[in-house]
Amino acid sequence: MDKYYKIQRIEKTKGAIDISNGAKLVSFNDSMGDVWEIEKTTENDLHPTMKPVALVDRAINNSTKTNEAVLDLFIGSGTTLISCEKNGRRFFGCELEPKYIQICIQRYFNFTRRYDIKCINREVDINAIIEDMPEDFTSQ
Repeated sequence: MDKYYKIQRIEKTKGAIDISNGAKLVSFNDSMGDVWEIEKTTENDLHPTMKPVALVDRAINNSTKTNEAVLDLFIGSGTTLISCEKNGRRFFGCELEPKYIQICIQRYFNFTRRYDIKCINREVDINAIIEDMPEDFTSQ
């Protein structure tokens, strides 16, 4: 398995990247280069496809400005939330699986030491999650 995530530019046109499905990144920074070499997250039990925060940092900083909103429709382990907090972006996200909502809230709390997160899910009790959080839970 590769040690790095490699993201290659397909075709650059007028400051955008044309992706094969027709989607475009509306702002492209030339200093990003064609290949990003970012070390992969070591295996963990939090989420099967957890990405390193550095990978999401790079994309968010390239595509948004401070205080702009970022939407993640598949929160998973909360890597995008942590990156937004770290880089001064407003985060909005969705996750259907209560297990991953819990992991995301735990990572957020461990990163910020704050409880200021809103969760709209009848199956998830944020206060219970925080009370039950293991002492040694890691945020990255």
